[in-house]
Amino acid sequence: MTKSQKQVSGLKFWLSKAWVQWSLAVAFFFLVSWFFMGTAITHCSTTSTALGSDSTGGLAWVQWAAGNDLTWGHTDKSNYPFGETLGKPQFITSTVFIIFYKLFSTLTTPICGLNLMVLLGYMSTALTMYGLVRWLLKRNDIALLAGFAAAYVPFHQLKAQSHINYIYGSTFIATIWAYLWFMSRPSYKKALLLGAVSSIGFYFDGYFILISAIVIGSLLTSSFVFDLGKLLFVRGGRREIFNQALQRAKYLVISVLLLGLLLTPILITYAKNGEAIEQSLATVRSSIRGETELYGARPIEFVLPSYNSAFVPNNYLSWRSTKLHGSNFSESTLYMSYTVIVLALVATGCLAYRKSRASKLQNMPYPGLVFTLVFAFAACFALSLPYLVTILGHEIRTPVAALVKFTSNWRVLSRLFLAMHPLVVIMASLGLYMITKNQSKYWKLGIVGLCGLVLFMEYLPAPLHSNGDLYKNTPPIYKQLQRDKNTKLVAEYPLADFSYTPEIFTFQPVHNKTLVNASDGSISKGPFDASIAGLNDPQTLGALRKLNVDVIITHGFSSDNAGLTTYYPATLNRGADGKINKAASTYAYRINASVPSRQSLLVIEKGYDYLSVDTKQLSHRIITEKAVMRAENISSTRPLAPKYNISFSANSICQSNASLIITQAGQTLWTGSVSTNPTAIYLSIDAGDVSVKTAICAVDITKLSAELAT
Repeated sequence: MTKSQKQVSGLKFWLSKAWVQWSLAVAFFFLVSWFFMGTAITHCSTTSTALGSDSTGGLAWVQWAAGNDLTWGHTDKSNYPFGETLGKPQFITSTVFIIFYKLFSTLTTPICGLNLMVLLGYMSTALTMYGLVRWLLKRNDIALLAGFAAAYVPFHQLKAQSHINYIYGSTFIATIWAYLWFMSRPSYKKALLLGAVSSIGFYFDGYFILISAIVIGSLLTSSFVFDLGKLLFVRGGRREIFNQALQRAKYLVISVLLLGLLLTPILITYAKNGEAIEQSLATVRSSIRGETELYGARPIEFVLPSYNSAFVPNNYLSWRSTKLHGSNFSESTLYMSYTVIVLALVATGCLAYRKSRASKLQNMPYPGLVFTLVFAFAACFALSLPYLVTILGHEIRTPVAALVKFTSNWRVLSRLFLAMHPLVVIMASLGLYMITKNQSKYWKLGIVGLCGLVLFMEYLPAPLHSNGDLYKNTPPIYKQLQRDKNTKLVAEYPLADFSYTPEIFTFQPVHNKTLVNASDGSISKGPFDASIAGLNDPQTLGALRKLNVDVIITHGFSSDNAGLTTYYPATLNRGADGKINKAASTYAYRINASVPSRQSLLVIEKGYDYLSVDTKQLSHRIITEKAVMRAENISSTRPLAPKYNISFSANSICQSNASLIITQAGQTLWTGSVSTNPTAIYLSIDAGDVSVKTAICAVDITKLSAELAT
C-alpha cells in the first residue's frame, strides 16, 4: 500500500467515527450560521440581527432594565412614577428560552445574549434534524442537507430579525424524533423520553403550547389511525394488529401521564393568575375570529419565495404582497422551497411501488412512516388556515372554527409553519434517499450536492444579513438625549400604542433616561396611561408637567399644540419623490412654562372596550354598557380631595341617540341622551367611583378632565 493510499485509508477510518461526523456537522452548521448572521457574531455586543424589533425592545430591554442579572424584578426606568414589574406570570411558558437567554446575557451583554440565542436556534435546529435523518437513514450527506433545509429556511432568517423564539424548529424536530424512536421499538423507557421531550415546547413560548399540542396529538393518533386503515382494508393478521395497537397504547399512556405531570406548574400558574394574563393578552388583540382570518396561512405562501430572495425580479415584492395574509413579512414568508416540496412528493409517490412499500427504516414500515408524517402535517395545516376559506365561491369553515370556541389565546396560526416545515423536510429526506439508495457513491454525492446547491440559492437573501448597530444606528434624537445631562424624564407618543414600542425601548439603554411609557400592554392601556393617551387631550400636558417630564417625543406625527416648543430638529423620513413621510418621522418637544401643572386626572377605571387616538391626537374610549370613572390625584402622596369638577364629551356611535345615566353613590348626577355630535358634560363629584351607564347604543367618551374643586 502506497503512502497516499494509507492516508486515504486513515481518513476513511477517522470519518467513519460518529464523534468525528458530529464534530464536522457542528463546524459546518456554525460556519453556515456565521454566513447568515455576519457581524452579529463578530461584533456580538453592539450589532444585532433584530435591532429595533420586539427582541431588542422587549427581551433585551427587560434584561437591561433588570441590571443584566439572572433575576427580573421591579424597575423604575419605565412607567414613571410607578415603575413596573419585569417578571410576568405568563413568562412561565417561556422558561426554557428565558433561562438560556439570561445566562448568555449575564456572561456577555443583553444584545450579545440575543445573538447567541439566534446562533443557538440555527445550530440546534440544524443539528437536531441532522441527527434525526442520520439515525433514520444512516446517510450523513442527506442528513447535512436536511439540517440545512430545516434551519436556514427564510422564515427562520426573518424571525432572526424580530421574534427570535421562532427560529427554534428544533423543539418540534426533537418531539418528532422521540416519537419515531419510540415507534421503532416501543418500550416504557422510550415512552418516558417522549413525554419529557414533548414538554419542552410548553416551556419555550406561548405559541409553542398550541403547536406542541397539535404535533403531539397528531403523532400519537397517527399510528392508531393507520392501524384502523389496515384493519379495514388488509386481510388477515387483524388480531396481531389489534394486540400491537393495545400494547403501544399502554406505553403511550405513560407518555401522556408524564407530560401532564410536567405541565402542572403551568396549570397552577394559570389557575392563580389567569385573569391577569388574559387582561395582558387582551390589550394587543381584538376579535379572535377576525384575527384568525387575518393571520391564517394561505396555501400559496408555501410556494412564494421570500420578498428578499436574491433571485426575484424587482416587481416581485409588489405582486407578492397581494397574495399574502394580513401580517408582516416574517409571519407570511412560509416558503418551503421547491426542492424540499418536490422531494417530499417523490417520497409520497414511492408508495405506488411494491418494493418501496415493503421496505423498512429503523424497523418502521415505509408506508407507516410516510403516513405518520403526512398525518401530522395535515393536522398542522388544517389548524393554520383562516376561520373561513372560499372555495369556488363557497365559504367553508375550517377546523379553526372549532378551535376558537375553546380558546382565544392564539391568533397568528400561520406560525404552525414551525412544525409543518420540519415534517416536509423529513419527507424530502425520504424522497432523496429513495432516489439515491441504489446509486453509486459518486452519484449519491452528486445528486445530494446538486439538491444542496439549488436549495442554497432558494434560501439566499439579498442583502445577505440585515444587521444594525445599537450605537451607530441610534436615531439622532436618542443621541441628543444621551448628550443632554439635564434631561431626566421622557414621554414618547403614541403612549398607549405598540406601533413604536420596539424602537422606544430598544434605544433607552443608549440615552438611559426614565420613561413615562410602560413596556407592559396592560399598563399602557390601563386607567392612568389611557387618561393621557392623546397628546392634545385636555389633561395631558398639565399631567406631564406635573410629572416633571423634560422631553416629549412623537413618532409618526408632528404636534401643533401651542403648549409645546421644538426641543430638537425633527428626524424626517422622505420618500423617493422627496415628500415627507410623517408616519416614519420623529419629532421632539419641550413643554412650555406657560402650561400649568395639573393636580388631578379623570380616569376610566374599567368598562371601556376600546381605546384609540384620532388624527387630532384626542383619545377615545367606547362604552357599551357600564363603565366606572373616578378623579385621581397625580401625586401618590397627596390625599384624595373631597370634591372635584370633571368634564368630558360623549357621543353615540350609532345613527340613533344613546341613553346615558351618570350616578355616584346611588345619586343621579346626569341623565339624558347623546347624538352622534359630541355633548359636553360638566359635573361636580365626590372622591370615589362614578358609574356611567349607556343604553340603545354604545357611547364614545373623550376630552376627559378633572380639577380640584375650590
